[in-house]
Amino acid sequence: MTLDPVGRRLYVSHAMRVEVLDADSGKVVGSIADTPGVHGIAIAGQHGFTTNGRENKLTVFTPATLAVIKKLDVGKGPDGIFNHAGTKRIFTCNHGSDDIAVVHRRGHGEGGRVRSETAQDCEADANWSGQSADRPGL
Repeated sequence: MTLDPVGRRLYVSHAMRVEVLDADSGKVVGSIADTPGVHGIAIAGQHGFTTNGRENKLTVFTPATLAVIKKLDVGKGPDGIFNHAGTKRIFTCNHGSDDIAVVHRRGHGEGGRVRSETAQDCEADANWSGQSADRPGL
């Protein structure tokens, strides 16, 4: 679950889709379909991102319209997702391939991968920034 405090929307993952609610009224305002195994959701300015663990992809979408822009291959079993505002990059924690994918927010292209010793260490490795779009305070 991710709260977008600027857009006043709550994004809730439901296995194959993301339900989007108005944060103030609680009413459903839309959904993002075709996100198999969705876990993490991050909102970063004009773009949103979901990790789709069952298809090993990252979905890039527009928060204003919920339209999917593209899907990117990011490694096996992407789960946690982290937005690093300072570098304008998204990091995905890939438990199946024991690595962290780096994606450029602006051009939506993969910037490489960082190997992690074990899947259990992956999220801790990604937390170096101290910032997370889907887990405030990490």
